[in-house]
Amino acid sequence: MKQTYLWLFTAMLLTQFASAQNDTLLWEDFEAETIDYIELEYPNGDANLYPIWLNFDIDGVGDGSGSATERPDEWFLSFGFADVDTTNTVLASNSWLQGEVDGAENWIITPRIHIQDNQANLYWKSAPFQLPRYMDGYQVLVSKTDNFETSFTDTLAVFAEFDGDATTDVEDTLTYTFTEGIMHTELQFDPDDRTRHTGVLQQWEASLAAYQGQDIFIAFRHQSNDDNLISIDDILVLGNGSVGIEENSSEFLFGVYPNPASVNQNITLEYELKSRSQVSYSILSIDGKVLKEIAGHTQLAGAHRSSVDISALARGTYFVQLRVNNHVYNDRLFVVN
Repeated sequence: MKQTYLWLFTAMLLTQFASAQNDTLLWEDFEAETIDYIELEYPNGDANLYPIWLNFDIDGVGDGSGSATERPDEWFLSFGFADVDTTNTVLASNSWLQGEVDGAENWIITPRIHIQDNQANLYWKSAPFQLPRYMDGYQVLVSKTDNFETSFTDTLAVFAEFDGDATTDVEDTLTYTFTEGIMHTELQFDPDDRTRHTGVLQQWEASLAAYQGQDIFIAFRHQSNDDNLISIDDILVLGNGSVGIEENSSEFLFGVYPNPASVNQNITLEYELKSRSQVSYSILSIDGKVLKEIAGHTQLAGAHRSSVDISALARGTYFVQLRVNNHVYNDRLFVVN
């Protein structure tokens, strides 16, 4: 019941913010079949990488968990850990590494985001694979210049990780030590092992008001030492943008195919009109800038397919925007090599 109340409160909280901040500046739920649109690449100063998610492993040490399927070195797609989260696809990172190392060093970095005013907020979810023993922690960082890892000098949040057993008997006292930071507390109770419950995704938020008028990058840095797994999901930045990118209405069917799409190919927009309507299309960058616009024309009621040339787009994440009379519908588009 505690968990139910938590999610009801979170839903109300997000509804309040959404009513005041109508623009989605960034949204990623990792529910695509692949994450080809997230580049396995180190930042290199190339501004062409700024509209792209970056995912890289600095520690260079392989999986030491002994799992039947070897865990990737960098962030990877996974099902949620707890039973209530298994329908979600999350992004996970491993800290159970081979040999004696100083810990994982895995980074996932967002595309560049423009913060127009002091109303922007970051929302996201996270869960460790287990807690309290071997609970993973991580950091949420901001860069105001570029996406080099050394440029992330501002800290939005630090999450505690398991630091060791106390000198007293762990099984009897359940006493542990942790590094300083925010504690994950939502769990799926395991009656067979009171030291290793399963983490449940929790909602977090942080203000981005300090970055008014600036372009920023946000990084999720997993730096736990010899624990297990951490997961993140539903990364959302809400604020006031120069161009609004609002969530689609479930009453209108609109899709973009193929998605992800390759550079130098056409995409197809599929939608169904209930009545004769004025229709136009646009392609927007992740921060709402119009990159391509196709003038409006009148279409009859019924199902429609329209081909759009995306050969001028570089790899990255975009929004395809469909305008039907006075209504706007959006779908994300991932462009890969």
